[in-house]
Amino acid sequence: MPIAKLEAEHRRVLEMADTLDAMAAGPFPEAPGIFTQKLWSFTREVMAHLSNDEALVVVPLMDDRRPHIAQLAVQSLAQLRALHADFERHMADWKGLPGAEDWPGYRRSVQTLIRRLRARVAAEESGIYHFMPVQRVDRQPDLPANCTGAASKAA
Repeated sequence: MPIAKLEAEHRRVLEMADTLDAMAAGPFPEAPGIFTQKLWSFTREVMAHLSNDEALVVVPLMDDRRPHIAQLAVQSLAQLRALHADFERHMADWKGLPGAEDWPGYRRSVQTLIRRLRARVAAEESGIYHFMPVQRVDRQPDLPANCTGAASKAA
């Protein structure tokens, strides 16, 4: 998966986070089902993205021959897994949308997760993604060994 696709996941997750954050900033939702649906869609997208980041970026960089990059990847993995665990903890603690009396605590929990996710995305895009090898979006087929290109023919 090219980095561009992971960055597209970032945009999608951040758009969902903005919507959810705006809803959580207000009073208890008049249509709780809509909030719950948006929260679960958001959570599903986040969990999928975190899994993609771990498998396609962080774990491969742990084997980087540059020690400082490998160490950065180890730190990134710990942070990624902590965020993943916090999302799981939130789901276990709340088991769905609470009643209006518990809304302030629930709202704080959701907003904290969103803040942490935004920080994670910013850190990925300004940090660890820059250490990945360049990945072509339109992968070129391998040429046969005896095939000469235009540069070889011109020489």
